[in-house]
Amino acid sequence: MTTAADRLLRRLEWQVLRRLDGQLQGSYRTVFRGTGIDFADLREYMPEDDVRHIDWNVTARLDEPFVRQYTEDRELTAWLVLDLSASMRQSSPEQRGKDSALTELAVSLARLLTYGGNRVGAVLYDNAKQLVLPPRAGRPHVLRIAHELSKATAGTPERGATDIGAMLRLVASTARRRALVFVVSDFIGDNWEAELTRLTFRHEVVAVRVVDPIELDLPDLGLVVVEDAETGEQILVDTGDPQFRLRLRAEVDTREAEVAAAMRGARERRHHRRGPAPGARRHGPRDEAQAPMTFQYPLLVAVAVVVTAALVVLYLRLQRGRPALRAGSAWRRHLPQVMFLLAAALMFLAVARPAATLPVARAAGTVILAFDVSNSMKAEDVQPSRLAAAKSAATEFVAAQPDSVNIGIVAFDQGALTTQQPSEDHDATTAAIKRLQVNGGTSLGQAILASLTVVVGKPVQLPENGGAAPDIGYFGNATIVVLSDGEDTGGPDALAAAGVAAKAGVRIETVGIGTVEGTTVEVDGYQVATSLNEDLLTQIAQTTAGHYHRAENAQALHDVYQSLDLRLTTERKPVELTGAATAVAVLLLFIGGILMTTWFGRIL
Repeated sequence: MTTAADRLLRRLEWQVLRRLDGQLQGSYRTVFRGTGIDFADLREYMPEDDVRHIDWNVTARLDEPFVRQYTEDRELTAWLVLDLSASMRQSSPEQRGKDSALTELAVSLARLLTYGGNRVGAVLYDNAKQLVLPPRAGRPHVLRIAHELSKATAGTPERGATDIGAMLRLVASTARRRALVFVVSDFIGDNWEAELTRLTFRHEVVAVRVVDPIELDLPDLGLVVVEDAETGEQILVDTGDPQFRLRLRAEVDTREAEVAAAMRGARERRHHRRGPAPGARRHGPRDEAQAPMTFQYPLLVAVAVVVTAALVVLYLRLQRGRPALRAGSAWRRHLPQVMFLLAAALMFLAVARPAATLPVARAAGTVILAFDVSNSMKAEDVQPSRLAAAKSAATEFVAAQPDSVNIGIVAFDQGALTTQQPSEDHDATTAAIKRLQVNGGTSLGQAILASLTVVVGKPVQLPENGGAAPDIGYFGNATIVVLSDGEDTGGPDALAAAGVAAKAGVRIETVGIGTVEGTTVEVDGYQVATSLNEDLLTQIAQTTAGHYHRAENAQALHDVYQSLDLRLTTERKPVELTGAATAVAVLLLFIGGILMTTWFGRIL
C-alpha cells in the first residue's frame, strides 16, 4: 500500500529531481563549493566571503578581489533543522500553509542530497516535542523523514512562544562533525541571533525563512478576531482602519529589519571570528597589513636584483680604464648611464607584475530619504506641489548615486512607515518614491526615529521621562535627509530624536520645502494655512552637525540635492603598478637619451 510519504516523495522526484537529472548523471561530484583539496574555480569576492580564500595573484592582475573555490569532499553530511512550532501552521486562504512549504522543501533537499550518496539528518523541533533523526543515506531514509514530518504536522502543536535559540543549541550539541546545516523557520522569536552565530563557527549554515504573504500585508477584511498561534491570545481588530494598517505596516517593517540585521550580524561576526588579526602570521598569501606590495612573479624580483647588480659592476669596471675628468664635468659622464640602469631595474620589476594596496576614496554608506507626506505637502506654493517637486528631485538624486550608496525611503505623517529598505537597487528606490501620497499630520520626531530604526536594524525609541539618549551604536556612514515644511503637529520630541542620531554619529540634512509666506490647502473641506517653519528644521540639522537647505521652488530643490554632502570613505584596494613602473622606466630612458645626445653627440 502506498503511503502519503511515498506519494509526496514520488511527486517531488518528478517535479524537482527530473529537472536536475542531466546535472546529476555520470561520475558523481558534489555541486557544493567550499573547503576541499580540488581547485574548482575563481569568482569575484563578496562581502560574506572568508578573506583567507582570496587569490592575491589574480587580484593584483585584474585589479578586483577574487576568491578561490574548491570542490567539497565527496561525502557530505547535511542536517535539516525544521521549526514545527504553532506559528508554522499559518496559512492564507487558498494558499498552502507554511508547514506544507517546509515539508516539501525538506523532502526535496533530503532526496537531492542523498541522490549522490550523501548523508542527511533531521531535527524536528516544537518546543517540548523534539525528534532527532541521525544522518543516513538512501531513499528509505528520505521516506522516514517525510513520514515523521507528515505525522508531526498532522498533530496539535505545543502552545507557547518558540525558543529558536534552544533549537539551534540542540543542533550544535547533536552535529559534532562539520556539516551543511539548513535551518528552516519563520524566525518568529527572540534571542536566537547569538546561537545562530555560534553555529556558523563550526558549520556552513543556510537559513531559509518561510513567510506567509498575509503576515506581510493583511488584507482589508473588516472586523476580525486575530489569534496568536503560539500563545492563544485573541484580539478584535478593524482591518479597514487606515491608522491600524499604518501601525501594522510599521511593525512589519521593523520586524523585517530586525531579522535582516540579525542575519547580517551572524555572517559578519562569523568572518570576524574566523579571520586572522591584522599582522598575525598564517599560511598562504599575506593580507594587506602584512604585504603593502606584492609581486605576481616573485622569482623575477630576484632576477631583477641580480641582473641590475651585474650591470652596475660591469659599468664600474668599464669606467676604470677611462681618463679622469675634472670635478665639474664628472657627473655628466655618469648621470645618463645611472638613468639607464634605473630604467633597466624598473623594467625587470614591471615584468614581475608588482601590486600595492592603496586607499581609494569613494561615496559609500546609507542614505535615508524621509519624506513628509502630510496634508500640508500638497500645497502648491512650490509647483506643481511640494510633494511632487520633492519626489521629482529625489528621483534624480537617486539616479545620480553610485551603487556603493544604499538608499532607503521613509514616509511620515503622524507616524512613520518604511516604504523601502536601504538597498543598492536604485530602481526599486525610485519606484518607492513615486508611490508616495499625502495623508494626515506631521511628526518630525517619529520620522527621525523610524529612519534610525532602518539604519540600526532594531526599534529605536526615546527614553521615558526625558532620560538620557539611548546608546544604539555608532553609524558614522549614515545620513538622513528630511524633506518637510517643518510643521510639527505632534509625536515624539524632534530635537530629542535628533540628539539620539547625533550620539550615534548619524548626520541629518534637513530640506525645507515651501515658502515662508505660505499658502492654504483644503483638508476635509476646510481651508488650512501652511507655511515653512525654518527654525525647527535648522535646529534639527545643527544638533547632528548637518545643514539646513531651503527649497522655495523646484529648481532650488534640485540644486539642494546636488549640494548634499555625502560622506566619503576610503577602502584599501589592490592596484597593479606594472604600468606605472613601465612609464617611469620609459621616461628615464627618454631623458637619459636626450642628455647623452646633447652632451656627447651619441647614445652610448
